[in-house]
Amino acid sequence: MVAGAGLALLAGCTQKQSAKFGAVLPLTGSSPATPEIAESVKRGLELAFEHMQADSTITYQLEFEILDSEGDAQKAAALATELYGRALAVVGGVTTEEAVTMVEPSKRADKLLLSPTAIGDQLTGISRTTFYRMFPTALQQASAMANFAKERLEVAELVILIEEDRAFTQGLVGGLRSVFTQYGGKITAELSFGSDADLGPILDQALATPPTGIYLATSGKKAAELIPLLRDRGYGLTEGKKEWIMTTSAFAHPALIAQAGRAADGVYLTAPLYDLESEAGPMPAFLAAYREKHGVDPDLYAGHGYDALLVYGAALKKAANTLPAEFQKGFRSMGSFDGVTGVLQFNESGDAQKFTRIHVIRGGKLVDFQKWLQQAQEELNRKRDELRKEMERLRLQNTGSDTSK
Repeated sequence: MVAGAGLALLAGCTQKQSAKFGAVLPLTGSSPATPEIAESVKRGLELAFEHMQADSTITYQLEFEILDSEGDAQKAAALATELYGRALAVVGGVTTEEAVTMVEPSKRADKLLLSPTAIGDQLTGISRTTFYRMFPTALQQASAMANFAKERLEVAELVILIEEDRAFTQGLVGGLRSVFTQYGGKITAELSFGSDADLGPILDQALATPPTGIYLATSGKKAAELIPLLRDRGYGLTEGKKEWIMTTSAFAHPALIAQAGRAADGVYLTAPLYDLESEAGPMPAFLAAYREKHGVDPDLYAGHGYDALLVYGAALKKAANTLPAEFQKGFRSMGSFDGVTGVLQFNESGDAQKFTRIHVIRGGKLVDFQKWLQQAQEELNRKRDELRKEMERLRLQNTGSDTSK
């Protein structure tokens, strides 16, 4: 159990009414999300709490507590129940599995639960009063990738590798089937495997007739394992041959990309917009504060952890008091929230109204594909302009030589 971020108080404000928040994260143990992902969320939450403490417009004595589910969904539900006994609202459900189990405690307590990263489609509308989530759904991610694969990458045949017993994979596979076939693509195989399965035979079957695309409907941990194995078999390494590997936002953490190493370069994945270079909104201040605190840039998951708690802070400012019903009114009256992960607004089903974007791994880093494409075009234009100027210089030089004769 982790409480290192918890029970932090505003100094010298004992006369103030208190407002306590909590979080349940899979910081240790075995789960579909690596502990590194949960740690990133935790870092974002902790920084957000520091900024809430420093916010003079919040007139409450703030407390915050983080508990470790150890990657156990049932333990996550039990810890959520425990936290709701003393907290106004909870952040949790880093994974779909944990989010699903935590919804029932939130409904019983009639208190808010906000998931920063869960994507499973079974969460849409699971509670129209207490549950909200910030990431694009599995269906949204699969649909965006299916469209991109067919229209941009010109994938004609697609093999889907499906990790069993993962709560979010059904929406991924369903979305791929629907959109990819609608665009005239052909799914040649859907190969399921357990988390502990021998992957060799699965990959041999997938590559028996090499498809133009392989989609990994898996956890990020499993994607980091599969990608090097596919490259070892030569997939996607032949110059000019169209062979693409695609997956989801579960692979977006820097630790997972580093684990896959050079094999990850050229892999496409879906994730929400997250622009560290943005000079608008709260990003510059967040980036500077995070770098000062941790010495590295905040990844996608840290940004979502940061915004998750600040959303609660914004709701607290809107609420008449800290009664759960009034806090919920404050939450629903926010309209939209301008965060480091973009403008956050929830629909009636509790899903954030965000567009998923295509990213690609380049040089071991996650890059927004459209931004990379624009930069690549600008670099090409620059080189063309330099070449044109050099040719013009040589022409004038030669002309001058002819004139002098």
